[in-house]
Amino acid sequence: MRKSSIIAGIILIGAGLFFLVLPAFPNISGVIDISHHWPFIIVAIGLLFLLGALIGTPELAIPASIIIGTGAILYYQNLTGNWWTWSFIWTLYPGFVGLGIILSETLQGRGKSGLRSGGRLIIISFLLFLVFGFFFGARMISGVILALLLIGGGALIIIRALSDGSGQEKEIS
Repeated sequence: MRKSSIIAGIILIGAGLFFLVLPAFPNISGVIDISHHWPFIIVAIGLLFLLGALIGTPELAIPASIIIGTGAILYYQNLTGNWWTWSFIWTLYPGFVGLGIILSETLQGRGKSGLRSGGRLIIISFLLFLVFGFFFGARMISGVILALLLIGGGALIIIRALSDGSGQEKEIS
C-alpha cells in the first residue's frame, strides 16, 4: 500500500506542476491550439497513471486505460464535433477496463488469467459498441463497424490459438 500511495502522490504532484507551469508560458496556446487539443491533458494524466503501473503498481493500469480512453474519445469528438456519438461510444468503457486488466495482470506475471478476464470485457464492449452503434449511428460508422468486426475476429482467433481450453498456454512454433 505504501508504494502505491507514493506513486499516486507523484502522479498528483506531476499533474499539479503541469497546471502550475502552464500559465508561465502564455505563448504555448499560439503553438498548440488548446481549444482543439485539450483532451491531450487527459491523455497525459492517463499516461502518468500508466507510468505508475509500469514502475511498480500494476493496478494503476486499469484507471490509466480508462483515463487514456476517455481522452482519446474526447479528442475525437472535439475535433469532429460528433458529440452525439456518446449515445453509443460509452460502450467502449468495459473494453478500457478489460485492457487495463490485461496490462495489470501481465505486469504481475499472470498474463493468461488477465487475457481471459480482460478479453471477456473487451468482447462484451465490442459487441455493445456494434449493437448501440448500429442503432444510433449506423450510417456514419458502418465502415468503422466492419473494421472493428475484422479486428475483433482476428483478436478472437489469436486468443483461441494461444489457449487450448485446458488452462495451459500453447507453445508458438
